[in-house]
Amino acid sequence: MIQIFNLFDVNRSGHIDFSKFVHSLGVFHPKAPQANKVLYAFKLYDLRRTGFIEREELKEMVLALLHESDLELSNDIIKSMVGIASLLLVQVAKSSHLHVNGSIWVMFYL
Repeated sequence: MIQIFNLFDVNRSGHIDFSKFVHSLGVFHPKAPQANKVLYAFKLYDLRRTGFIEREELKEMVLALLHESDLELSNDIIKSMVGIASLLLVQVAKSSHLHVNGSIWVMFYL
């Protein structure tokens, strides 16, 4: 919930006025460009607001998805899932480490 608030609070003022709210909702419009929607998802997963998705944030995403799905998996399986996802993103980033920015995220999903 905090992450969604942060997406709507684009200037980091700690407040969301009506115009910010309406502007942020525009990404959900059916005619909004797919790239904008994917970049919005990137911002949602950039938990620390660094402009990059790092391995720990990826792990937090996996854990949150599992929790929401009421799935209980062993730590070894979770570690493997994060490792595989990391490898895929590293290949897309053409880098030797997981440090994915918004443009790489869009390229991965489009």
